[in-house]
Amino acid sequence: RATDYACNPSDEVSKAYSIDRTPPVTTKVVSDPSHLGNRTWYDVFISWFIKPETKITFECHDDRSGCDATYYRVKFGDGNWSEKNIFNGNPVPLGADGVYTIEFWSTDKAGNVEESQRKWDKVDTQSPVSLKTEDNLYVDGDGKAWASASTLFNISAVDSEVGVKSVTYWINDGTPESVENSGDEAAPFSTAFTLAGTCSDESTLLRVISYNSEDFLKNVEETKNQSIMLDCKAPRITVLNPTPEEALDVQ
Repeated sequence: RATDYACNPSDEVSKAYSIDRTPPVTTKVVSDPSHLGNRTWYDVFISWFIKPETKITFECHDDRSGCDATYYRVKFGDGNWSEKNIFNGNPVPLGADGVYTIEFWSTDKAGNVEESQRKWDKVDTQSPVSLKTEDNLYVDGDGKAWASASTLFNISAVDSEVGVKSVTYWINDGTPESVENSGDEAAPFSTAFTLAGTCSDESTLLRVISYNSEDFLKNVEETKNQSIMLDCKAPRITVLNPTPEEALDVQ
């Protein structure tokens, strides 16, 4: 309220103000393809394993004065930081395999500045690598490898980045058998099998074992093959009982 020189008061006027001392909160949003990391990889705590086409964006939250702008900058590996960017809705640019450090923060309309956050994401385009081993193989004079119905085949796959999701194998043109990894994602993964289930196919003794592995980002290893000759029949022993005359005729 105000008065003039004649002491006439004005009408009373009031106005309420909201005080905002709380900075906004920014969330990093990661699209598919992606796989949650939350583990240390070569001394770096990886938030997400991603691919070059993964879209990384940000969401700002402020329930008082409202968000004003979101900023970010990126560093690839041990390189230099990029310039500070204003997030305009376009994804963070990604490229080659490696670790990306992403720093981001927001401001609100009251001028509060959020403390910056740093997250580390790993771009992974590398496929796992598998190795097949077996026991009790017999190699004949022609170089053919022979197995029995009880010969155990083992496929072990390793992936030093996001981890092995599954190992798949199939015999000749049969239905692929996929074995999922339900254990430690960072550890090698293996599965074992025999060829006993194919003994009923007597049209050929040849068995072509095909196999590959896949990681959690759907990077699939190139298929490998091995040809095996399968012998499902046990040997037979024939006992001969010669006549006395035949026995005396032995030279």
